Amino acid sequence: MLNKCLDCKYNTLKIKILVPHNRTIKEYVHRTGDFQSDIVAIVKEKQGQYTVWFRSGSDINLLTFKMLYTCGLKTERNKKEAACAHYAAKGVHNLISNIIYSKVPATEIIESL
Repeated sequence: MLNKCLDCKYNTLKIKILVPHNRTIKEYVHRTGDFQSDIVAIVKEKQGQYTVWFRSGSDINLLTFKMLYTCGLKTERNKKEAACAHYAAKGVHNLISNIIYSKVPATEIIESL
């Protein structure tokens, strides 16, 4: 179902940047503001969680983020349905609509920039 949702015109894509507990969100906003412009590699870590290496000047920085997909339709679906009856192909790439910064709980260890 999720793979099909990626192409749906009702779906929006948000990125949640995971900030290590020993760093500040302000620092991450400043250092990762252009991470989309020069991405070197993306590695899938867990379901919906990725690590990306991106160039910033002459340095290569590491960033961990989650991709959040949100359906814009406000309809109730039967959980037994295999596919969404309201699916409609978007026909264009899914652009990032929002970037959210969130602190990672101290129990999760994520490498910092």
